Amino acid sequence: MALGSEGGLPSVETGEDKTLKTAVNAFKKAYVTKILEENNWNQTKAAKVLGIQLTYVIRLIDELQIRK
Repeated sequence: MALGSEGGLPSVETGEDKTLKTAVNAFKKAYVTKILEENNWNQTKAAKVLGIQLTYVIRLIDELQIRK
């Protein structure tokens, strides 16, 4: 999923799980992916931009199955 052109929420198609947890995870995946792309997939730079520890970025990439 990607952020909309205006930075909106990722789309949730009809019939999909619409729980808050699913929506939050979809947003996190889209946002972290966007920040990684903006920083040429440099996880250290992305962590600084996000204001979180590098180890948490690595964990998010694994948990949310973020791929180039």
